[in-house]
Formats: sequence, structure tokens, C-alpha cells
Amino acid sequence: MVELAGIIILGILAQWVAWKFKIPAILPLILIGLLVGPFTAEFLSKDGTKWIEPLWNGEKGLFPGDGLFHFVSLSISIILFEG
Repeated sequence: MVELAGIIILGILAQWVAWKFKIPAILPLILIGLLVGPFTAEFLSKDGTKWIEPLWNGEKGLFPGDGLFHFVSLSISIILFEG
């Protein structure tokens, strides 16, 4: 649940930054996604693990089974219909 709360808080922060600087919201969303994702995990964590682990590996992660696929599909549809 901490990971899910982190994703929501970072998304709200990215939307606020986009509104404050009057830029498209996708830009800060992409930058924050790269920050917590695999791109900088190698540089910011000692053991190379991601800050937010989306896949369930039996011990840690957000989406067991096909949950990630359905969440990504829903998120893409929301983003497309927003535009």
C-alpha cells in the first residue's frame, strides 16, 4: 500500500508542477516515472532495486498476476480520454 500511495502522491505532485509552470502534464509525469523506475534505480539505490516495485514476486510488489496489465490498460484509457 505504501507503493500505491507513493504513486498517487507523485502523480499529484507532477500535475501541480505542470499547472504551476504551465507545461503539459505528461512531461513531469514522465520525469517522475523515470526517477522512481528502472532508469535511475541503478544510480540512487545501493543494490540497484527500484523504489516502487510494481510486480508481485511473492514477497513484495503491487499487482499480483495480471493485475498490472489491467491497471496499465485502465490508465492508458484514462489518459487518452482526458486529451
